[in-house]
Amino acid sequence: PTTYLFIFKKSFPLIKNFLVGNGLGSFNDALMVHGYSDTWMWWREAHNIYYQIFFEYGAIGILLMIIFLLDISVRFFKRRRDPEMVVLAASFLAFLVASTAQPILHVTRIAVVGIILCGLIYSRSGYLKENT
Repeated sequence: PTTYLFIFKKSFPLIKNFLVGNGLGSFNDALMVHGYSDTWMWWREAHNIYYQIFFEYGAIGILLMIIFLLDISVRFFKRRRDPEMVVLAASFLAFLVASTAQPILHVTRIAVVGIILCGLIYSRSGYLKENT
């Protein structure tokens, strides 16, 4: 927890616009520009995807992410009796929990797993809708 507090304490004052954020890739750039690159604690990512989305895309980015997650949730709850949907939703939930401690959307080989899970959830919910 102290590491995340350190990251937050050093980076939060660098947010220029709380509505739209600082822009894609700005987390790394902001820390480099402000001289944190030579310290023993420096990160290219926030190690918390939700905070990094807020830093880079602001409140609008967080709102879009919430809308997306609500859509996934609604699709799951409408088809929660389907065992395949339960497995997909549980896997996606584990992916989201892991996002609180690691920059998993910035590591392609891991981000692909989340993208595939989202695609499978959308696909499964569409398939079940057509066949019920």
